[in-house]
Amino acid sequence: MHAREIVKLLQGLECRVNLIRFHTIPDVDLPGSDEKRMEALRDYLTKHGVFTTIRASRGQDIFAACGLLSTAVKGKKVKENSL
Repeated sequence: MHAREIVKLLQGLECRVNLIRFHTIPDVDLPGSDEKRMEALRDYLTKHGVFTTIRASRGQDIFAACGLLSTAVKGKKVKENSL
Protein backbone atom coordinates (compact mmCIF):
# COMPACT_ATOMS: atom_id res chain seq x y z
CA MET A 1 0.00 0.00 0.00
CA HIS A 2 1.37 3.43 -0.95
CA ALA A 3 0.15 5.02 2.27
CA ARG A 4 2.46 2.79 4.31
CA GLU A 5 5.41 3.85 2.16
CA ILE A 6 4.53 7.51 2.66
CA VAL A 7 4.51 6.95 6.43
CA LYS A 8 7.93 5.24 6.24
CA LEU A 9 9.37 7.96 4.03
CA LEU A 10 8.22 10.80 6.27
CA GLN A 11 8.92 9.13 9.61
CA GLY A 12 10.73 11.55 11.91
CA LEU A 13 10.19 14.59 9.69
CA GLU A 14 8.06 17.53 10.78
CA CYS A 15 5.97 18.19 7.71
CA ARG A 16 2.46 18.49 6.35
CA VAL A 17 1.03 16.51 3.45
CA ASN A 18 -1.53 18.32 1.33
CA LEU A 19 -3.73 15.98 -0.67
CA ILE A 20 -4.92 17.50 -3.92
CA ARG A 21 -7.64 15.78 -5.91
CA PHE A 22 -6.69 14.46 -9.33
CA HIS A 23 -9.49 15.36 -11.69
CA THR A 24 -10.37 13.13 -14.59
CA ILE A 25 -8.92 14.54 -17.81
CA PRO A 26 -10.71 13.91 -21.10
CA ASP A 27 -8.91 11.37 -23.33
CA VAL A 28 -6.58 10.33 -20.47
CA ASP A 29 -7.13 6.88 -18.99
CA LEU A 30 -6.41 7.78 -15.35
CA PRO A 31 -9.22 7.74 -12.80
CA GLY A 32 -9.74 10.45 -10.21
CA SER A 33 -10.34 9.71 -6.53
CA ASP A 34 -13.64 10.10 -4.77
CA GLU A 35 -14.11 11.88 -1.45
CA LYS A 36 -14.21 8.62 0.56
CA ARG A 37 -10.80 7.50 -0.73
CA MET A 38 -9.27 10.91 -0.10
CA GLU A 39 -10.61 10.90 3.46
CA ALA A 40 -9.42 7.33 4.06
CA LEU A 41 -5.88 8.24 2.96
CA ARG A 42 -5.91 11.40 5.08
CA ASP A 43 -7.17 9.46 8.12
CA TYR A 44 -4.59 6.68 7.67
CA LEU A 45 -1.69 9.12 7.38
CA THR A 46 -2.90 11.22 10.32
CA LYS A 47 -3.38 8.11 12.46
CA HIS A 48 0.24 7.17 11.73
CA GLY A 49 1.67 10.56 12.70
CA VAL A 50 1.70 12.36 9.34
CA PHE A 51 -0.19 15.67 9.54
CA THR A 52 -2.42 15.59 6.46
CA THR A 53 -5.02 17.91 4.97
CA ILE A 54 -7.25 17.71 1.92
CA ARG A 55 -6.99 20.84 -0.18
CA ALA A 56 -10.22 22.34 -1.45
CA SER A 57 -10.77 21.77 -5.14
CA ARG A 58 -11.55 24.84 -7.18
CA GLY A 59 -11.94 25.56 -10.85
CA GLN A 60 -13.21 22.20 -12.07
CA ASP A 61 -16.46 23.81 -13.23
CA ILE A 62 -14.48 25.96 -15.70
CA PHE A 63 -12.01 23.19 -16.60
CA ALA A 64 -9.16 24.91 -14.73
CA ALA A 65 -8.55 22.62 -11.73
CA CYS A 66 -5.14 21.02 -11.08
CA GLY A 67 -3.73 20.82 -14.58
CA LEU A 68 -6.98 20.63 -16.50
CA LEU A 69 -6.52 24.04 -18.12
CA SER A 70 -2.95 23.38 -19.27
CA THR A 71 -3.99 19.98 -20.62
CA ALA A 72 -6.83 21.56 -22.59
CA VAL A 73 -4.49 24.21 -24.03
CA LYS A 74 -1.88 21.59 -25.03
CA GLY A 75 -4.59 19.47 -26.67
CA LYS A 76 -5.83 22.46 -28.63
CA LYS A 77 -2.29 23.28 -29.85
CA VAL A 78 -1.72 19.67 -30.94
CA LYS A 79 -4.97 19.71 -32.92
CA GLU A 80 -4.11 23.09 -34.50
CA ASN A 81 -0.61 21.89 -35.47
CA SER A 82 -1.95 18.74 -37.10
CA LEU A 83 -4.24 20.68 -39.48
